[in-house]
Amino acid sequence: MLEATCAIFGLLAGSYLGVLADRLPAGEATVAGRSHCDACGATLRWFELLPVISWLLQRGRCRRCHAGVPVTSTVIELVTAGLFAGLAARFGPRWELGGFLVLGGGLVLLSVIDLRTQTLPRRIIYVMTSLALPFLVVGALRRHQGVRLEWAAFGSVGALGFFMVLYFGWRGSMGDGDVRLAAMLGLFLGWIGPMHTPVGLFLGFLAGAIVGSIRISRGDGIKAKLAFGPYLALGATVAIFIGHPLIRLWLRR
Repeated sequence: MLEATCAIFGLLAGSYLGVLADRLPAGEATVAGRSHCDACGATLRWFELLPVISWLLQRGRCRRCHAGVPVTSTVIELVTAGLFAGLAARFGPRWELGGFLVLGGGLVLLSVIDLRTQTLPRRIIYVMTSLALPFLVVGALRRHQGVRLEWAAFGSVGALGFFMVLYFGWRGSMGDGDVRLAAMLGLFLGWIGPMHTPVGLFLGFLAGAIVGSIRISRGDGIKAKLAFGPYLALGATVAIFIGHPLIRLWLRR
């Protein structure tokens, strides 16, 4: 029941995340202003804004001008719904679930914006951390596991320090948004366990290296810019869900 509820909530949240991904980089208002067709400018009615359903019923086209509607927003809705359902199954009805739902939605938003603009807006990262941190604090205290807050602090500081070294040592290898994102991910991953931060960051680097190598082999060039945020987000997500078995597997070597 909890997973289904979070999945529905994820569809609704994903719909708004799609709006944010379009409007934030353009500097447009994110609350005021009605949604409209990008082709003809017609204001969309409520039944044209139903997550996933509207896109399917309209066969991916505007009802008025019949221009194609990008599937991006529908993908964002489905990904967010699946992620929210998975997080509900992972954490159950505990306080920390609220914090990780904020993280999941924020990572989807940041990944889309980074892929489009190669920027990671600091405001989003700060707002995510501010909204999620109280849930993590209450979750740790309700469990009588205050040590999780220490793990979170060490994870955040450790990730920040490591990425600061990379940022200043290898200029152009990443942006300052990646540094802020790593610090935030270290906070969440550290809350789960002290080893989850290095595991999540390593998986992010591995995913980025694989994609970068593929792009180079296709002739993009070694200096081609790579949006690193989505790969950090992917590595952190994998660590959240299967970090424990990966750590146990590594320690048994």
